[in-house]
Amino acid sequence: MRLATLRLIAATRKPRNRLGKKLVLKPGQASIHHDLATVTRDLSGFALSGEDKLQMLMDVNENNKALKTVSSEISAIVEQSLTNQVKLVRNTVIPAVDAYTEAVVEAVDGWARRSDEESFTVNRVEVYPILLKNPELFDLERYLQDSKHSLGKPTYINDLPVHSAYETLPTMLQTENSSLLVWLAGIGKATFDSYAKNIFLGRRLPSSLERKEHYVSSKINKAMVGVLLAKAYLANIPSSVESSLQEYNSSLKYIRNGYGSVLAANVKIVNGYVTSNRLISTEDKINRTVYVVGPVYDAWMSNEGSIEALFGKMLSEDKFSAVNKINSKIMQYTALWTKHNSLVLSRKAKDKISAIKRTMLTVLELNKEGYTDLEKEYMITLDSDFKRRAIQMGKKVINELTDLETHNIRIACMKVLCLSRFSFTGAYEFLTSMEAAKEANPDASPSVLATIALTNQAEQFIKDCIVEVN
Repeated sequence: MRLATLRLIAATRKPRNRLGKKLVLKPGQASIHHDLATVTRDLSGFALSGEDKLQMLMDVNENNKALKTVSSEISAIVEQSLTNQVKLVRNTVIPAVDAYTEAVVEAVDGWARRSDEESFTVNRVEVYPILLKNPELFDLERYLQDSKHSLGKPTYINDLPVHSAYETLPTMLQTENSSLLVWLAGIGKATFDSYAKNIFLGRRLPSSLERKEHYVSSKINKAMVGVLLAKAYLANIPSSVESSLQEYNSSLKYIRNGYGSVLAANVKIVNGYVTSNRLISTEDKINRTVYVVGPVYDAWMSNEGSIEALFGKMLSEDKFSAVNKINSKIMQYTALWTKHNSLVLSRKAKDKISAIKRTMLTVLELNKEGYTDLEKEYMITLDSDFKRRAIQMGKKVINELTDLETHNIRIACMKVLCLSRFSFTGAYEFLTSMEAAKEANPDASPSVLATIALTNQAEQFIKDCIVEVN
């Protein structure tokens, strides 16, 4: 074997054999600095075909100076190749794979969030805050009656200082009611101010439709802000107000009575639900949402109830909402949901695989990060049609990914990018060797995993060189 030939192989072979640093092999493996005779004996199945050649190599004197020179030259060639490969993978391929993976994961996560919008949800119709039971602050029956006699629409008061109302409300109402203070602390200034501005400055009054809704707690809080602030401003006219007294009183009473009637009607409704042990307030099958009566739901769930049965009830055509009626068919509802959910999960799994593959191809084609200097150099010197060919190769790899491979997006992205844009580097063999080593040695450090990968690459490099020379 001539050294000039071996050097030429190392210099002109595909960059996939340009590996990295000085090799430390696993215990029991041949050192890369071992003499050529020993290496050749180990790899005779790859390099030699005749008994005479094999015997000749095995009979070589290990102290032969020429042999030592050959061994030294091979060691230098392999070491340089390994060094180049490590630099290439570390500085170019891995950053590109990371950027590609990040873009794919972000897009797939967006798809997953949109897919989750199809899920069923439960909203609670709550028992209202104890504050509503305080007649000093809420005269709900009066508001309900007065709202029936309200005529026309009010002239809006645009100069109310609602931005400071959160802090001044207890003073304006002349009360130190502990329930009020607890309620204010619970909703917080940001939410309170948002409701106040929406009602008093945004000219937002409850419509007839809103008055019939079964409010969840957030909407009840908004109505309470409307009532309490209107009541406070009726008792304390701010100096900034320029409207006439009649317009001022008319406007604030309209707001107080409007939102007060909403509270009165809904308190009555929810109290009736609790008394009759009604579990479901309403079902919105279009948006896959069920509104449950808070205290009834809690008691039901602590006994025989389950989310599966509740969603199964929504899938049925049954119209009843009471606990006893639902419990009479609870097994049927649970089975109905289990079957439905199994089909949905199966469909979503298939849809996700398709979404992952579509996303991988789209991100590969867009290539927002741009091509690396290594790829640009390759285009100029060796392949002017590199971009089109890389996309074609990437599409082929993506189409051939198994369902199991798509479960690990990072590994799938590594495979696609290494076998398309970096197909000429041999990075895929190096990185998959590290992944295999990691799987076999989960506690091993990155440096140990890299050593194992380098060992495999060095062995393959020598085998390839010997086969080509032979």
